[in-house]
Formats: sequence, structure tokens, C-alpha cells
Amino acid sequence: DIAKARAVRALVGDGFPLTFDANNCYSIGGAIRVGRALEDLGYWWFEEPVQHYHVKAMGEVAQRLSITVSAGEQTYTTAALADLIAAGVRMVQPDIVKMGGITGLLRCAALAQAHGVELVPHQTQPMIGHMANLHVVASLLQGTKPAEWNDPSTRTHAVFENPPVPVNGLFH
Repeated sequence: DIAKARAVRALVGDGFPLTFDANNCYSIGGAIRVGRALEDLGYWWFEEPVQHYHVKAMGEVAQRLSITVSAGEQTYTTAALADLIAAGVRMVQPDIVKMGGITGLLRCAALAQAHGVELVPHQTQPMIGHMANLHVVASLLQGTKPAEWNDPSTRTHAVFENPPVPVNGLFH
């Protein structure tokens, strides 16, 4: 994994923002080793380095690294999101579909803002969830990082007559 992260960094150069999604695959020690390598490579954040349901372990990794550790895409309640924040996670990534739609994600945004943590919503379901997510993200003053966009997708194009398309990385 570290060799691949180095290869990607070398390919795109130092000025290109990169993140690393570990998909819950490391132990605490493994996550710390990989996280330190990602710090040296200038990655922006390290997503779900340990099992998402081990909140204490996620917090320990987050507290021991300089790189931002993110978690929360598999969280279904604001209470569970609050537990991640209390454990030391400094970026939360709730999913609009799992958190109760626009109202649920706005509650997550308020919680994140109240605790001074970043919110970068998770959203890879290429249909109405994408559009709802983009609308919420566009309304947040504290949004500092890019939103996920899973495209091209025939599912998106089957739902929308005029599907949204990013132009130079932005939606207008």
C-alpha cells in the first residue's frame, strides 16, 4: 500500500491533493505506520484506517498521527458520529443516504461545526443521493474539501433528464 501511495504521488506531483481510503483494513499499528508514510507524502487525509466499529481504535490512530483521520461513512446516527468525534476523529464523513437525508446530514454538519471538526460527506450512490449531497455541501460555509462524485454512471443518467456534470472539477 505504501509503495502504491508513493507511486501515485510521484505520478501526479507534490501539488496535487491526494487522500487514502484504507477501507477498514489495518490494525492500530499498521494504520500508524501507513499514516506516517502518507504524512511524509503530503496526503490530505487517511480514511477509515481501522475497523469502523472500533471507535476507540479509530480515535487512537487519529490522535497519534498528524494526517487527518476520517471516519463515519458507515455511521447511522448522530450519537455514533458524536462518539467518533469524542474519540479524537477530526474529520467525519457521514453518508446522506444512511443519515436520514438532507435533514440528517444537516444535523451532522451542525454537530461537526459545534465540535470544530471537518465534515466531508460520503456519497457514492450515483442517483438522487448525489444531488441531495451536492445541495447540502453547497450550502455549508464550513465545507473545505471536495465532495465525492461517482460518475459516469448509467444509473445517474437513467434518473435525470439532464444529469449534472462537473466542469473543471466544479458544479455550477
